[in-house]
Amino acid sequence: MAGLTEYMGTIFDNVKADDQRQEGSERPRDGHSEIVADSPTFEQIRRLRAYMLRVTREQDLELSTAATGWVYFEKLILKGYAVKDNRKLVAAVCLLLALKINESREVSISRSLQAIQRRFEVSTNSILDHEFSVFAELDFSLWVPCREFMPHFLRMFEAAGKFICEGNEALQTPHYLTNSACERDGAMLENEQRKRAKLEEADPAFERVEVSADPSMIVEDSKDLPEENDSNIDSTAIEFHSFRNQNHKQTSSMLPIAPKVPKTAEELSKTSRLIVVLESASLETYRVGKSKDAKYQLLNCDDHQGFLKKIGRDIAESRPDITHQCLLTLLDSPLNKTGRLQVYIHTSNDVLIEISPQVRIPRTFKRFSGLMVQLLHKMSIRSVNGNDRLLKVIKNPVSQYLPPDALKLTFSYDAPTVHLQTWMRRKLSLNQNIVVAIGALAHGKDNFADAYVDEKVGISEYPLSASVACGKLTCALEDIWGIL
Repeated sequence: MAGLTEYMGTIFDNVKADDQRQEGSERPRDGHSEIVADSPTFEQIRRLRAYMLRVTREQDLELSTAATGWVYFEKLILKGYAVKDNRKLVAAVCLLLALKINESREVSISRSLQAIQRRFEVSTNSILDHEFSVFAELDFSLWVPCREFMPHFLRMFEAAGKFICEGNEALQTPHYLTNSACERDGAMLENEQRKRAKLEEADPAFERVEVSADPSMIVEDSKDLPEENDSNIDSTAIEFHSFRNQNHKQTSSMLPIAPKVPKTAEELSKTSRLIVVLESASLETYRVGKSKDAKYQLLNCDDHQGFLKKIGRDIAESRPDITHQCLLTLLDSPLNKTGRLQVYIHTSNDVLIEISPQVRIPRTFKRFSGLMVQLLHKMSIRSVNGNDRLLKVIKNPVSQYLPPDALKLTFSYDAPTVHLQTWMRRKLSLNQNIVVAIGALAHGKDNFADAYVDEKVGISEYPLSASVACGKLTCALEDIWGIL
């Protein structure tokens, strides 16, 4: 500062315009070390956002579409996918994805694509060719949380309003700047604020905990809140379950939680359980070589086609991968993590296997094959500490292990098709167990469980794989029993 008798001023060093632009270009990387060196500059980013707004105005799109596309683009910058060389192409694809996922009105995709092509100066073929790769970089998730979306929406809303007010009568006022649209958006914001206030008022200790593995996932740590009355909801149509995640401290580490299995007679009587029997499973060992050091492998249609043709067996009968897929679907389900699932495997060679709910099946088929070979030869697989048998071969028949009062059924494509969740709500009584036999085979007759099931039902108008049938079953019971 220079002090004079009657004047006070400030002296700045002379800065060249190029140096000032270079400093502004480096600012996006100041607080984000993960941004790569060749990321777009501030000026390029501002220009791309202006392009998105221009396309939104020209095509009369929702302003939220531009905000959603901008969130996609920012995520790709942070990932290092959007750089200077491909910034226009990536931004154009982000806007196209946002248009497809966000627009509620009928919008001409071809006309909008032409506007995007003209504004971003990229070809239509390039946009369509890179659409899936950008979708994959976004982890196949196009849903944007409100906390990520609203700041951009409000800034764009303000910018769009200034643009119209500055005398640009050449463009028609977009529908999202009309009085009705402004009132609707204002009501939406007020509603969100009221919900937040109710949560804080109901529980002063209410807080949000972010899971480090995925910033977009938010869990709320609070007590059960009072249900809101809504005259438009028929409470008898579907059962509602209040839920607050009380296990976020354990799940935030992304480590699997061992299920708590009911063991005592009192626990079993008070808990409804699902017992799944995978029937006609193809689990058979095959000795490779004739020497003393010959190893056994799990017979399958991919590695042993020559041997299967030699013995005259259809290769479709050797599909142990179906059993592997079913076990992954069943044991990874929330139903199993609550300890309310029991799985048995009945092989085509009449071998009965009991699967512990606490076992973690190998993710790859090769390691699963080795585990099954070891099980069929040693008759059991123990845990690391040696106290529990996670897999074991037990005596037939399977009916002696099934609860006597359980609802026993099997799925069949030839049986009458029902809505599974609605049908089971009507059939199941309080604390009643359910036994479901599912064929773990590629194709064949559905008489594998006629000895112990009471009913046969179809759950889809289309043929389903065994793994999909297991998924529909567990999802239906999770909704009925209030498991999230």
